[in-house]
Amino acid sequence: MPDNLIQREHLQSEVSSCDPGWILMWYGIRKQSRAVDWSSALRMGELNVVFNLQGCGVVLGERTRLSLVSSTISMCWSHNDLMATRLPGETSHEFVVLSMRPEWLEKTLGEGVESIFQALRKSLISTDSRGELTESPVGFLRAMSSSERDMAMQLADPPCEDQARVIWYAAKVSEIVALHMFRPAGQKEAEPFCVNQRRVNHERIDAVHHWLEEHLDQPLELELLAGDIGCAKHYLSRFYSQQTGKTISRKLRSLRVEKAGRLLLGGKANVTEAALIVGYNSLSHFTKAFVMEKGVKPSEYVSYMM
Repeated sequence: MPDNLIQREHLQSEVSSCDPGWILMWYGIRKQSRAVDWSSALRMGELNVVFNLQGCGVVLGERTRLSLVSSTISMCWSHNDLMATRLPGETSHEFVVLSMRPEWLEKTLGEGVESIFQALRKSLISTDSRGELTESPVGFLRAMSSSERDMAMQLADPPCEDQARVIWYAAKVSEIVALHMFRPAGQKEAEPFCVNQRRVNHERIDAVHHWLEEHLDQPLELELLAGDIGCAKHYLSRFYSQQTGKTISRKLRSLRVEKAGRLLLGGKANVTEAALIVGYNSLSHFTKAFVMEKGVKPSEYVSYMM
């Protein structure tokens, strides 16, 4: 890993015998016009949890391919080397990696190992009753929730005194294990991260809608929106379209027209005033958008609704 391109900081680790049971590292890769290899950040034969705060990358391994974008969390494990590359881009790449040894996890989980996701359990149990290897590679990824992103930011800058960091980090590692490795009671076997995916998606969609409502009178700047939401611009556009069947610009138009319609019906603004309030400087563009959403011109909307 080229030191002139990558900053790294050892945040904390727990030592069991001569080997660390887990190790937590922060990495920062400066903005580059070419790809940067960060494979050594992922520890072979250990479960790696990657909090990808900013930037894009790819992780490749045995039957594993993960496409990392901003504000995603992923798990990967393989008994062979994992290859990780930071993709060229206009932003820096920042991520936190928690690596946990299977022996430490198995000891920490105790009898609870039977309640974790099957895919993770297979990676912890190295041999079967005949002594043959049963290790199975792991590779999962999803968007981070707002609470997970806040926690990842805290991992890089813990909110406690230096003397308390050992205790704080140990508690956070236990929290990560408890939140992300256990299969929900009464639910069928699923992959890690799948259970909370719907909730995470809803949170991100709601955040987009809230942001649009707060910026109705301003031109749509996807880069600014994506930055405030905490993900890459191209990823947000694709994600939103896949989840809602609409583009973000189409949703903005709908919100603008809805507000304009309320202003007109309430007698709080005339057509020109309503257009300006919701961000249209051109009356013809406002009329066209209004007709596309409501099927009637804004000048005729009040009488149409009566």
